[in-house]
Amino acid sequence: MRPHGKTKLGFFPLPTAEAERLRNCLTFALEFSAVDPCVGDGVAFTVLLQGSTARRYGIEIDVNRSEQARSLGIETLHANTMDVRCPAESISLLYLNPPYDLEVGQTNNQRLELVFLEHTYRWLKPGGVIVFVIPLQQLKPCARVLSEHFADLTVYRLTEPASVQYKQVAVLGRRRKRHQHLRDSELLNSIRWLEMLAWKTDLSALTDAHATQYEIPPSGPVVLTTPAFRWMKWRICCSIPRPTAKPVESFCPSGGMCKDGHPHHCMADMWGYCAPQECSMECSAKERTAILLTGGQ
Repeated sequence: MRPHGKTKLGFFPLPTAEAERLRNCLTFALEFSAVDPCVGDGVAFTVLLQGSTARRYGIEIDVNRSEQARSLGIETLHANTMDVRCPAESISLLYLNPPYDLEVGQTNNQRLELVFLEHTYRWLKPGGVIVFVIPLQQLKPCARVLSEHFADLTVYRLTEPASVQYKQVAVLGRRRKRHQHLRDSELLNSIRWLEMLAWKTDLSALTDAHATQYEIPPSGPVVLTTPAFRWMKWRICCSIPRPTAKPVESFCPSGGMCKDGHPHHCMADMWGYCAPQECSMECSAKERTAILLTGGQ
């Protein structure tokens, strides 16, 4: 990450004037859930949803900014977005203004704009709307994911001084339904179109006038979780001392299978408690009771 980016923990807030213009592109349902995976201080997200009755969820890695977001009424999780899980296809609006940099890893370093997009787009329900704010040239690495999973894509150039500094654009689109697969030629054309836009400096500017309208569909409440949260839930429910790490099949009545049919494994933590490492769903309450009654055998 660039030194300036490190100082801000990748925080490049959207000017409020741009958030107001983006709000003009949206038509809100009476009841829906919206998430900002990089909520920062929450100001832009609050302006974007002003006038709606949305349930607002945010994720922020910086503790001070997460407190600021909470003070604005956003249900904010202080965590790394990459560690957060959200039920698939549960959110109506995804506002994503990710860090503008490269991920740091031993291999296959990718742009963080793409990494965050790949991690969070699945949270959107079919017909849900994405508002994706990125530097113009990062349209190219994100072109395939956007084309495969979103329809009715529109790209606007942002014009506030801070947005011009980072060459920000806003991408809006609707999550495709499962059966809405593009033909190979259509997909290729969409990818090429977005990659071509990545080099255009005369894109249509986002203005105060009404632009293309995106209707936000209704949705219910959701719960964002982290591995630590899920582990604590399991520990409280089970509290089974284990001297060493053992496969859960050896003492779980579910036969080592979650309710959704996925195998899972338990590892003993430093206190000897059961902590699932690779499981998206815990055993049912009945199964947990059986574990307790049998002493974990």
